[in-house]
Amino acid sequence: MRKLVAIAIFCSIFSFPSASAQISPTLAISPAKFDLGVVPGQLQQVEIKISNRSDVPIPMSVEVMDWAPKDSRGAIEFGKSLPGHSAVGWFDTSEKDLLLDAGAQKNIKVSFTPPELTKPGSYFAVVMFQSQLPSTYFEQGAQTQIIPWIGTLFFLSAGEPPAFDETALTIKSFSLPRFSFGASEVPASLVLVNNTNFHLAPETEFELMSLRQRTLSQASQEDSIVMPGSERLIEAKLETKPSLGIYIGAAQIRLPNFSKTVLTPTVFYLTSYHLAVLGLIIVALILAVRFRRRVVLAFRVMIRSR
Repeated sequence: MRKLVAIAIFCSIFSFPSASAQISPTLAISPAKFDLGVVPGQLQQVEIKISNRSDVPIPMSVEVMDWAPKDSRGAIEFGKSLPGHSAVGWFDTSEKDLLLDAGAQKNIKVSFTPPELTKPGSYFAVVMFQSQLPSTYFEQGAQTQIIPWIGTLFFLSAGEPPAFDETALTIKSFSLPRFSFGASEVPASLVLVNNTNFHLAPETEFELMSLRQRTLSQASQEDSIVMPGSERLIEAKLETKPSLGIYIGAAQIRLPNFSKTVLTPTVFYLTSYHLAVLGLIIVALILAVRFRRRVVLAFRVMIRSR
């Protein structure tokens, strides 16, 4: 599977009404995510390395939690499951609580067994390490106490995904601004809908082309996971400085044995130079019209005076 779109390493910060912490607890974790195939009824085991980069020991608890997409941009919400896709009940960890010395690291064994009757599809969980810091770790009268949470995301796929075609991954919309005035970047926006029971990781390539389909600018996205039954917004910036003209946006979506290209309506591009020239032309036309009216009026007055 390709790189994960959303957050791989994360830190949840809770603020309490009191400030300036005496310590600055820092944790690191590896790997940030697992993307694995599983067999129903078969035990699998992996290791997670947790490191304490602080100068004080940190007590922490280990908890397996649900997670789900918070929005279409790839943000994650913890403690909430995607209906029918929770793997939390599959997990067991070698330790529930641990004390990690300053500068130390430890390997935590995590095992999981999908039930025998697990249906084909993707299932998700996160192994979260939550710091358990007592109030003695902080100065009296402190305004904030920073307590880091850090974890590893699990993407577990049971069975074989269906054959990829246009019904598996639907292109809901693709757009570029119809007019671009002097910008050095043209934003592209693509919305995909995953109609399968598996998470998908399409490769997406955006292009800005001339009407003769000559490529002027490209941008690729390879880390955008589309969750089962969910929408995903994929955005890119096409860095380019084309001349005055009319262009077309294109997006190519690729999955194993499947590729689809979609085009946008035409994009009208004006640089700041062309905007300035256009402004001067408009001013000149206005002045010319006014001058012409004055000439006509003067000519009429002259005729009448005769």
